[in-house]
Amino acid sequence: MDWGQFTNQFSQIIVEALKWLDKIVNQIFAEGIIGHFLAILKAAGRLILAVLEMLVKLLKFLVK
Repeated sequence: MDWGQFTNQFSQIIVEALKWLDKIVNQIFAEGIIGHFLAILKAAGRLILAVLEMLVKLLKFLVK
């Protein structure tokens, strides 16, 4: 094996390792975004539920 073949194979190994690392980082990033998005949706749902409960209590008070 000469120097050119060695550097070629070494560079291919490095490129594959970087592709693998990029895939893992992208997956972690995507899962993080999805997790935060779900938390935001859950918080918005709780806020809407609280507003609706307040409206119901207000209407009950006005009816009495």
